Amino acid sequence: LREIERGKRAIVAGDLPRAQRAYCQALVFSPEETRAMSGLGLVLMMQGDGEQAATYLKQAINDDVDDSRQLYGDALALSGHYQEAKAEWLKAADIEAGDVAQIESLAHINQTKADQSFRQRNYPRAERLYRRAVLLSPRRIEAAAGLARVLERWNRKKEALAWTKWLVVQRPKSGSYWVLLGDIQTDLGDKASAKDAYTKALQVEPGNREAQARLR
Repeated sequence: LREIERGKRAIVAGDLPRAQRAYCQALVFSPEETRAMSGLGLVLMMQGDGEQAATYLKQAINDDVDDSRQLYGDALALSGHYQEAKAEWLKAADIEAGDVAQIESLAHINQTKADQSFRQRNYPRAERLYRRAVLLSPRRIEAAAGLARVLERWNRKKEALAWTKWLVVQRPKSGSYWVLLGDIQTDLGDKASAKDAYTKALQVEPGNREAQARLR
């Protein structure tokens, strides 16, 4: 369908409303078209709507398409259904739930690919992969930091704030995480809390130049 190709081009161009319209039109013409369901689900995830995305991506699951089940897991994770999301990712990778070594390996692969996507400024893909990494292996604190930075750049500040607050609880002696928290609070207009975060960064890392610069 031409509408599916239009949707893909609109995603590349960053025009999510146009992409959403294209995929919706495709589903009007062909209600069972899994490519349109998958595309629409992806757009909804990029807009931060995990619940709606999961509705379409569940219907789009096709075991002959490698990433369809993974994307469904991503939508579940975005909407807060972490255990269900993890189950879908492991099923897609053919990994048993108790295979700790393989799960850790999968988390590592996702984090590595997320770092690459971040450097390429492919923030939607980086977001999905960072979230997979940290939910598969919560000790991967840097994956959570990457996720927070992606969400900040993707202008989803409140989600970024939640992850950054989790970060400073996990690593309270990391000045860079306190600076990141302060930056996001600044973006949200909470200057008092941001100042507290920068001050905390200097308490744990007295030589932190980023915190020093922000407090001048």
